[in-house]
Amino acid sequence: MNNLIPAFIVDKVKKNEMYGQIIATTMFVDIIGFSTITQSLAKYGKEGIEVLNKILYEVFNPAIDEVHNNSGFVSSFEGDGFTSVFPEPASTHTVCQTALHISEAIRSSNPQKLKFDSCDFHVRIGLSHGPVDWGIVGSVDYSTFYFKGSPIENCAFLQKKCPDGKILLDQNLFRKIGEEIYCESYKENYVLTGCKQKLNSSPPPIQSSQVDREIAQRFHSVSMLDNKSAGEFRDVGCVFISMGLPELYKDINDVVGRILTIVADFGGYFEGLSYDDNGAHCLIIFGAPSSCENNALQAIEFADYLRFQFNTEFRAGITFGQVFAGIKGSIQHSTYGVIGDVVNLSARFCLQANWGEILTDRCSNEQILTTYSSEFIGNLDLHGFSEPIPGYCLCHRKSDFGIKKYSVSLVGRQDELKHLKNRLLPLQKGQNAGIIYVYGDAGIGKSHFIREFSTRNNLQTISLASDKILRKNLNPIVRFLSNYFNQVGTDTPEERKEKFSRKFQNITLKIIELSKSKGEYSTLAEGMKRNESIMGSVIGLSWENSLHSRIPLDNLEIVKHLAIKDFFLTLSVIRPLVILIEDFQWMDNETISVLELLTRDVDDYPILLIAESRIRDDGSKPSLDIDDQTTVTEIKLTEISFEDSTKLAKNLLSAQLSEELQMYIYGKMNGNPFYTEQFCLYLRENDCLKLTENKLHLVQKTDDIPANINMILISRIDRLSAELKEVVQVASVLGSEFEVRILVSLIGFLKSLDSDQTDIRNEDVVVPLITDGSKQNIWFALTELRYIFNHILLRDAAYEMQLRSRLRILHQLAAETILKVFPDDNSYLVNVSYHFEEAEEWEKATEYYLKAGTYMFQKVQFKDAERCCKRGLYAYDKLIEPKLEMKSNYLFLLGKIYSDLSELEKGESSLTEALKIITDIHGKRSSEAAVVFEKIGTLFRTKGDYKKALSYFDRSLEISLELFDEKHEDVGASYNNIGIVYLKMYELDVALEYFKKSLAIVEDTPGKNRINAAEIYNNLGTLLAEKQEYDKAMTYHESALEIRKEHFGDRHPEIALTYNNLGQTSTEMGDFEKALDYLNIALEMTKEFFGERHPQIAMIHNNIGHVYFLREDLASVLPHLMKALNIKREIFGKNHPETALYFDNLGTLYGKMGEFKLSLEHLETSFQIFKKIFTLDHPRTALSMEKKASVYYYMDDFKRAEPLFEKALQIFVSTVGENHHLTVMTLEAMIRMYQDSENRIRVEELSKRLYKIKNADID
Repeated sequence: MNNLIPAFIVDKVKKNEMYGQIIATTMFVDIIGFSTITQSLAKYGKEGIEVLNKILYEVFNPAIDEVHNNSGFVSSFEGDGFTSVFPEPASTHTVCQTALHISEAIRSSNPQKLKFDSCDFHVRIGLSHGPVDWGIVGSVDYSTFYFKGSPIENCAFLQKKCPDGKILLDQNLFRKIGEEIYCESYKENYVLTGCKQKLNSSPPPIQSSQVDREIAQRFHSVSMLDNKSAGEFRDVGCVFISMGLPELYKDINDVVGRILTIVADFGGYFEGLSYDDNGAHCLIIFGAPSSCENNALQAIEFADYLRFQFNTEFRAGITFGQVFAGIKGSIQHSTYGVIGDVVNLSARFCLQANWGEILTDRCSNEQILTTYSSEFIGNLDLHGFSEPIPGYCLCHRKSDFGIKKYSVSLVGRQDELKHLKNRLLPLQKGQNAGIIYVYGDAGIGKSHFIREFSTRNNLQTISLASDKILRKNLNPIVRFLSNYFNQVGTDTPEERKEKFSRKFQNITLKIIELSKSKGEYSTLAEGMKRNESIMGSVIGLSWENSLHSRIPLDNLEIVKHLAIKDFFLTLSVIRPLVILIEDFQWMDNETISVLELLTRDVDDYPILLIAESRIRDDGSKPSLDIDDQTTVTEIKLTEISFEDSTKLAKNLLSAQLSEELQMYIYGKMNGNPFYTEQFCLYLRENDCLKLTENKLHLVQKTDDIPANINMILISRIDRLSAELKEVVQVASVLGSEFEVRILVSLIGFLKSLDSDQTDIRNEDVVVPLITDGSKQNIWFALTELRYIFNHILLRDAAYEMQLRSRLRILHQLAAETILKVFPDDNSYLVNVSYHFEEAEEWEKATEYYLKAGTYMFQKVQFKDAERCCKRGLYAYDKLIEPKLEMKSNYLFLLGKIYSDLSELEKGESSLTEALKIITDIHGKRSSEAAVVFEKIGTLFRTKGDYKKALSYFDRSLEISLELFDEKHEDVGASYNNIGIVYLKMYELDVALEYFKKSLAIVEDTPGKNRINAAEIYNNLGTLLAEKQEYDKAMTYHESALEIRKEHFGDRHPEIALTYNNLGQTSTEMGDFEKALDYLNIALEMTKEFFGERHPQIAMIHNNIGHVYFLREDLASVLPHLMKALNIKREIFGKNHPETALYFDNLGTLYGKMGEFKLSLEHLETSFQIFKKIFTLDHPRTALSMEKKASVYYYMDDFKRAEPLFEKALQIFVSTVGENHHLTVMTLEAMIRMYQDSENRIRVEELSKRLYKIKNADID
């Protein structure tokens, strides 16, 4: 057995002494030339090994024997040298004589010529004296030892300062032995040249000490103790670590014990713990004595993991290359270690690094390029190396974009995997593959299944995982993008922007190059060039005067969604893309909108969406609202078979199972993979199994084993250490994913809990526990600062096992923690509100849900704003002394939300209820009531119920006139709103008077209200165009343009809209050339801000098409209307009223072109959409009906035309009135039809009716 442990340490273990202090003389021997000859001999293979072994024996053996024969021992081997300790009563004189003998022995070996090369060895030796601390640290399974103190540090420092071939001693040793030696002063120290009294140069024969094997196995593996190999050349990863270890033995034992365990987990070899003038350090080898799959990567991953544990008290140097690996030393004491330049280089890199940094060489960096990000820091001048060495600073692991890795391979599901594989054919052809829904119960393995599918087929895959608890807007996409663009929370904003821009611009360049080479994707390339600041805003980045900063808020959401879509399309063009949508049943509304957008107009983009979801309790299946042309596949995963369940259990337990155990597991877990996994872990960890005749058998009574999965999960959590269990339970309160900063701060607040709480408040303790949670498969890291539970069931179990009273306290602390950590970040308001609600702090929940809802409404995230309002009203109902004004605020906000969502009935109900409360509190003639009247009026105007709209606007106006001066801005706003209603009703003269009143008020209050004048000028322009007073109309539009340019500058979306209005008025004037000029200016300016695909772009294309329509250039109309329709359909989907409008316009065009079949198809589509959204009795639905009737009329199909005309007329009269131009238009069309069908009675009736309307208008 190899003697790998100093006799001093063996003796202390036998006495059960784990630490202490001795007075000793110390010696550091550095043998110069070993690394050079090692590299030289490597190229000679086995013969080189033989020669190197001979050198090791001839150099190390006599040196170490000399130490042992003179009452010393080797405390540590370090690369080409070693440290020795000579405890008293060994004389200092003896140590000096030993140093001289070692120097002379190594010097005298130099003349020997080797087979391949000459070796030129010499030594540098440092000597010191004083108190030395020692300790044995770690566990029974993994132990090591250390020696530290000023003598250890000084002798290491002296050998660095020592001239080659010399022995240098410090003041401490000189004071003790100065009279007994010959020496020369050297830079405050002394060069030893001889001893005045000679020692016996013939030591007694070497006696090999026997080490107890049980003791030896604490420090080394059996294979290492029995290693008889001659050594070998190996490619290894060297990790040289320097640490700021604590001073006390207990603390050193804790830290080093953890390191030893981590080294074992990563498969490394711990060469030893040493101290020198640079502090504590150790060398860990990956690739010797046994190799890993990728030694460099394993070394990097180990160091990165360790850095996360120790943070600022850690630095490392990592190198990769060839070394000699084998036993070095003597029979008295030896070690297994490595020698080579890469070992020395790792030490140099480590000392060059700042605390918290990991530096690597070029070879290491090249091995891990696809896995880790690094930064080139320059060519470094390092001690011992003649040429500058390229150095790299390890940054972080490249994101796997939140895709969970599974420790156990998928079993079963082969039929389903084959079915999915057939769906990949479109991707291989560069085409869209649609969406696959994977449905199944909790724990059935949906996520594992889709991940396995992606991995097997080597697809570019990203994961978008939803959050069951908070469902924050775009959170799955934000999380993915943050990972993709290497966003680290500890970076400065400028650092984050630099990382983002570098990668985004690189992707943009790729799509530009593809666009040029293939002649495709030019629109996509242009979009990516302009989208940088917009995409950056998604992950919280901002730039002054950027495109994003100039886009009006009400347009920002759709622009952002289109930018995200363009980004995913770009990724797919570079390489076919699979997007995994996890836990779709909990996906937030805005992410759903983006995903729906990603299914439209994407036929030529190789993207496949795979959404995994549970089926709802009512049996319905969550799905996207997508158009019919999207390919949809559904797969339902059910329980795995008995055979597959057994295979899974064998994989988990790493053994064969008895038939009884196979049946037991399957019977208990019913073939649910996740349940089976947790159950097997339970059986193993609770010693319920026994290996008999190479098979596992159940040994515990079955009645004692929980069959319920929740009980199993709780049992598993209970088995965690008390500290980790505490962290897991607290983390579960934060949701399925959590931020490290919030968790650490929250645990810090636990002082308010019972005094028996585990003391884990310190960040240095919490962060390692979070890391331990990853090792225990409780959660996994999304980024360095954000984690997610491995399974929602684990989170739920940890949460539900806590008492409700404790949960209330934790939720309250969570809310307060978030407010403390992110005091100015409104995006966390939803989190804060949720925690106050769960804490049953109803007043706070009510307050913060209103703030959150208002914030979401301002961000144009209406569905999330609605959800906040509903939760806030729930909290409000729990208040003991509720304040009605708070409820009215909620209802008013809900009314605005529903209005903007076009859910007008709900909006009316909410606003009406809000109005009742406000009038009860403030009175019917209050300013608060006026605001609500105004909003209700706007809602009825949108509904097309103009009479009711006017009644509410009139009430608002009356109140404003009572409360304020007649020139008050609220009065002006009411006049403008009333004017818009009369314009809609086609009562143009009345509308004109109100617009003039509004304008007079705005013009009398210049300054901030001047921009409001632009809107009124615009309304006046539209009105006067209807009155065919085109010159005046143009004047007002030009005035609006002038004001908006003063306010927004020459180029802005609002300026583009004004040019559009000028174009429309020019169209009505019949000045088609000027109209096209204005509209094209509007089009180009809008593209500058919104890109090629935006509702405003569609509107302008439609208006250009209208110009060509009036010019009867029908061939030029069609491309513009098609573009408009395609944009609307992409953004809103096929079944949206915005899309329906353009189906309607195309239907009209096809009718004009004589394409009656196409015309009716488009008009029927629009009619069905309008009927569904607005009901049959809405004027917009009636207009679509009238257009259908006109087509049937042109087809001479009077039978079908007549009922449609009659119904449309009825709706127009009841909604917009007898005198409205829509009513007049329909009457005129009906008269023509009845004339052609020779129905004279009906012609006469309608003609009289029409005559009466027109005469009334004249009167």
